[in-house]
Order: sequence, then C-alpha cells, then structure tokens
Amino acid sequence: CGGLLSSSSGTLQSPFYPRNYPNNANCVWEIQVKNNFLITLRFGDIQMEGGKCLSDYVEVYDGPLQTSPLLGRFCSGYYRTYTSSSNLMTVRFHSNSRYTYRGFQANYYSTPADDSTTLLCLTDYMHVVVSRYFLQNHGYSAWNLTLNDPSCTPNITSEYVTFDIPYTRCGTVREGNNNTITYSNVIRGSSSGTVITRNRNLRLHVDCKMLQNTWTQTMYVADDNFEVNETQYSRYDVNLTFYDSSYFSRPVYNSPYYVRINQNLFLEAYLYSSDPNLVLFLDTCVASPTPRNSTVTYDIIRNG
Repeated sequence: CGGLLSSSSGTLQSPFYPRNYPNNANCVWEIQVKNNFLITLRFGDIQMEGGKCLSDYVEVYDGPLQTSPLLGRFCSGYYRTYTSSSNLMTVRFHSNSRYTYRGFQANYYSTPADDSTTLLCLTDYMHVVVSRYFLQNHGYSAWNLTLNDPSCTPNITSEYVTFDIPYTRCGTVREGNNNTITYSNVIRGSSSGTVITRNRNLRLHVDCKMLQNTWTQTMYVADDNFEVNETQYSRYDVNLTFYDSSYFSRPVYNSPYYVRINQNLFLEAYLYSSDPNLVLFLDTCVASPTPRNSTVTYDIIRNG
C-alpha cells in the first residue's frame, strides 16, 4: 500500500477497502502535483478503531513525512478536508495488531496557486518568476531587482521579471547537513521612486533544499509589512540504465528487463546536476515477478 500519486486528481484508500484493512499496516502516500499548484484532500468515509486514535489512525502532512507540519491526525468523522501550502502532501495510515474495520477513502484535486511569484528548482539552476503587477502594487521597480551578485541580471518583459539562478554562481550560497543541502540566494529591490511608500528595500529569499529523495523549493518576500512564503517540491533528475556486460558499452532497452536467478546485473546511475560536490548513493533495488506485481519482491540491494 502507499506510493506516489502524481496525477492532478485522484483517489486513495486503505488496503482492501471497502473490506476490512489488515493488521499492522503502515502505508505512506505522497501526493505530488505540478509546481505552483495546491492540493485539496477530502475524506468522505472513515471507519477505524475509535478512542484517542492511538491504535489505528490517519495522519496528513503539509509536505514530506519527516520534515513537515502535521495538518491532522484522526480515526473517525466525516468529510474532513485539508489543503496544502505547496504542491506536495503526505498521507500516512497505521493499524495495530488488534481490531480491523472498513478503513477510509479520500479524493484529492489540485488548484493553481497565487502566481505573483513562482519558483522552480531545476537540474542546474533556480527559475524564479516575479509578476510586475505584484511589484508595482507594492511600490517596487522591476528594473531595480538584483541578486547577491549584481552582474547576474534578469529577463524583463511587460508582465514578468525572470531570474535563472545557477546553483554554483551568481552569489548562490550552499549549505549542508546530514539530511539537507540548501542553495540560497536573495533578490533585492528598491522603491520605484514614483510611489510614496514606507516599505524598506525588498528582499525576496530563494531557497532550494535538496532532501534525500526530494527537492524542496522555498521562496519568501520580506519587508516592513508583509511576508510571502512559497514552497514547491520536485524529484531528482536521475537516470538508471542497465547494461549487458561489465564493459558498460551496450545499454539494455527492454522494459521490463527479465533476468535469471543469480544472473549478474550491471546498472549505471547518473545524477544530472551542475554541483560537483554531490555524491550519488544507490540505496535499494528490488525485482518483482511481473511489471505490475510489487507485493512479492526479491532484494537485489537493500539499504546500500
């Protein structure tokens, strides 16, 4: 159970719904829609072991499971609705070893977010788009926007200001810890001079945070009176290719790739990134009897 849901709308439900779910289930769904869209999740049917929701329950997170705020935890009720602040939401279902019930069913759909500012964390750079109407409405000039390195200039049209900010240039700062690599830059702006304003100079903070299996994209605007926060998520750009020998000269294009028991496999993993300091690590690889059967798997690599 669980998995990645990437369509603009869809359904998720507990295992075997509407029949009783199994004991000791631990299912995690990641709902990820297009960048700059929000997710609305609606539970229409919920039946689990009641009480204080210590045994069987559903949790909804506003982003990845380990690092995001908990929007709700429940085991009963009707028509519960949650809305994300970004394009990623996580749902976790847990059951214990005692009683089982019908479980739950939920539907989700996506809606466009505010387009005043948008942020994409791409393979080699951050793509930032700022609405000129948004700038003018707050008394800032499109022609006065600069990065940490002022020599990196934006593309300005009649409607938008666009920055393509490399991860390794233009004053981008790289910081890392055990779980996250963060690329940061700041877009600065000043008053246009044609509007009387009490605002300080504009500071639009742009952050791309690379987690173990997810890109986190954060942008917020700060001045005297307001903050605008925006977070988006996307996946690593990684290519996996099988080869027919240890020479790695002839790739295997068959999909699915059928192999024999105890056959040696040759796999190349390639990470597309302009950052030379990244290390690619292959954690887990499994085989299954058929392309659509993942209930029975054979471990090729498990936890490295």
